[in-house]
Amino acid sequence: MPELHIWFNDDYPEDTLHLYPDTAKALIRGKAHVDTTQICLCTTEWLCKGYMIVIHPSIGEEFNIMLDTETPKGTLIKPWSDLPELLLGGEFDADDPEEVPRSTYVAGI
Repeated sequence: MPELHIWFNDDYPEDTLHLYPDTAKALIRGKAHVDTTQICLCTTEWLCKGYMIVIHPSIGEEFNIMLDTETPKGTLIKPWSDLPELLLGGEFDADDPEEVPRSTYVAGI
């Protein structure tokens, strides 16, 4: 399964794509592994095209997003799901208050 890695932090690999056109071209061409900081490409469009999305948050551990799987809060990921809204809304965060949130984006870190 091809993978789209979205980096919300600065620990990305050396070959990470930072420009939208470069990233979009790699995805359209069907590249099997894409690392990017282009958060706007975190959409179900790529899930529908067979990609698994791997989120590397600024806080917490990485996690995967795939179609027809549930978030930690119980929302089923469907083609019409708004992934940015779910990420920013804490849908992928753990229920345990002692656990570090996984989807919180902190600007400037």
